[in-house]
Amino acid sequence: MKSLVCMVAVCWGMVAWGTSELRAQQQQRRQIPGVKIIRDLEYSKVDGKTLLLDLYLPENVTGKLPMIVGIHGGGWAQGSKEGGTGAQMAREGYAVAVINYRLSGEAKFPAQIIDCKSAVRWLRANADKYNLDADRFGATGHSAGGHLVSLLATSGDVKEFDVGQNLGFSSRIQAAAPSAGPTDLSQMDAHAVPGARLKHNAPDSPESQLIGGPVLENLEIVKKINPINYVDENDPPFYIIHGDQDATVTWHQAELLFEALKKAGVEVHFHTIKGGGHSGGSPEAQRGMVSFFDEHLKGAGGNKKGVAEKTESAVANPGGRNPTAGTAPGNQPARRGPNWNMLIQRNDTNKDGQLSREEFPIKQMFDRIDANKDGQITKDEDEAFRTQLGRNE
Repeated sequence: MKSLVCMVAVCWGMVAWGTSELRAQQQQRRQIPGVKIIRDLEYSKVDGKTLLLDLYLPENVTGKLPMIVGIHGGGWAQGSKEGGTGAQMAREGYAVAVINYRLSGEAKFPAQIIDCKSAVRWLRANADKYNLDADRFGATGHSAGGHLVSLLATSGDVKEFDVGQNLGFSSRIQAAAPSAGPTDLSQMDAHAVPGARLKHNAPDSPESQLIGGPVLENLEIVKKINPINYVDENDPPFYIIHGDQDATVTWHQAELLFEALKKAGVEVHFHTIKGGGHSGGSPEAQRGMVSFFDEHLKGAGGNKKGVAEKTESAVANPGGRNPTAGTAPGNQPARRGPNWNMLIQRNDTNKDGQLSREEFPIKQMFDRIDANKDGQITKDEDEAFRTQLGRNE
């Protein structure tokens, strides 16, 4: 989904704090008025790996809270709940859980959707403890997170993906709002916008890394990954957001999902951001998503089976920060995360003001950032690479 160059920007969000004191300071800074944040709740443990989520709860709200699960992007290979925020939707009266899941370098598909479903079941199992409405769960995510949201929504009855703890609780959701998410991996290159650099069929693409081999040589797995293959009339309503100039995940992927949901009689709203790239959003798209969740997780929702709508808005910030991504849980823009000073503070063990390959937290990106190939990344090289990322978005 993201090229290796573009993925590094998302990678900054997954870097762990070097010391417990620094992490405590960061958490203190991120406390938000009117929102209670409970961090690092363990929702599952798989093969010795602890899976965590952060729970955002609105303060001074009575009654059971509707829940939104935020799923981060990063090409299934990078990213973390640490780059997420549920504050905006918490202020709208929702409980928000921003989750981690196993990345493709740790486990291949279907590990990622198994983890997302485990998180939903855990939240339902603990609904009384955190005052959650177990019957009103939604999910949103951008890019790889958008794919996982779509798959979570359409695979509610796929037992193969329900593995682990709390199996007595449902992993179904009642509303889905994916943004810029892939669907059919085998069609991504064929419908890419002119000039798109990322080749999804390449053996080292994020998609190939997710499935453990080249996309077109593993079509059976590609079919299992595709949320469209699980669409039926029982799926929850969708609010799909996608930019029509997305050079990372082609707009055509969202069009395929819309048509499949429409054919099955599922309520679906498809909002196109005209001129929008992978991280180019619009306030209209954001407001539409909030209204969508309000209708289906707070209101009666109504019987809208078979209603399929399309709207559009102009991109608010071509090539810049995505307001849709930046305010929705799990939908984080690519360039958020620790700056150079933070990276040095966390990882520069010998205190020489540079980062060696051993010190640098994202090993697969080291050679791309180390411009003079001297085995050290300097502040100038880091800043030059970040500048190039902005130009290529």
